[in-house]
Amino acid sequence: MKKKILFIFVGIMLLLVVVGCNSSTATEEAVQKSDEIMSEKEAILFKMLNVVDNFETAQGNFEATSKNGDFRSIDFYVDVIHKLSKVTDQKEINILTTDSCYRFFINDKRWIKCQKKEDIKTGTETMTLQERLSSNDGRRSNIVLDGLSPLFDFQESILLFKNDIKNISITSEEKFLDRDVYIIEWPKNETSNDIIKVDSYKIYVDKETGIILQLVKYLEGEVVEKIQMTSFDLNKSIPENVWEVSFEGYTEVTVETLVDEKNRNDNVKVTTD
Repeated sequence: MKKKILFIFVGIMLLLVVVGCNSSTATEEAVQKSDEIMSEKEAILFKMLNVVDNFETAQGNFEATSKNGDFRSIDFYVDVIHKLSKVTDQKEINILTTDSCYRFFINDKRWIKCQKKEDIKTGTETMTLQERLSSNDGRRSNIVLDGLSPLFDFQESILLFKNDIKNISITSEEKFLDRDVYIIEWPKNETSNDIIKVDSYKIYVDKETGIILQLVKYLEGEVVEKIQMTSFDLNKSIPENVWEVSFEGYTEVTVETLVDEKNRNDNVKVTTD
């Protein structure tokens, strides 16, 4: 009888050990999987943060549409090696270099020389992911990102990604404009400052460079704004005449003049009888 009880006791103990080992293994596997997912997110974020290290030239077109009917079609050119950036739409032409910034207003034929832009940070100045995540803004401020940012709210998307990385989901890996992309989604967090009301985002991130090829904003499942590349060429020669600056037919104005005009317009009160 004592031997039987002893066998039963030993059997129970062995069962508990096996269950404990299985539970421990399952927990370890879950933690490992979670770490792998976070590591993948961090790797994508790292590539986005250091995007200027991942290509030499980029050019193409993107379109921005919104639920309220707004539409923009913009051509862009970025040359990392020579530190040049140009963005053109139906209203403005913006040309940026390391020592100058020209902004042309097409409708009223005026132009201004903007403030000098910060130099590009590349190569050995690439920050580690840990340094990026612990920095105040989490991005690299330079003329290339200034040139790219109108394409897809690039800097804002990086900050949103960085600030809410745990809630971001990599939903799939697909093709967009014949390029391999990550499709990433996340709910809006308190750091967002969208002009229009949104509750979630989806971005298409180019695997090779970290460039965002499409940004979609949603409200209750409905698209309220979409900014997407319609053409995209990477590391191809950009024609020299793209960077030519012509002042013919344009009148120079100062930044102060434009600020004064804006302030006057903002102070105009519309009254109805």
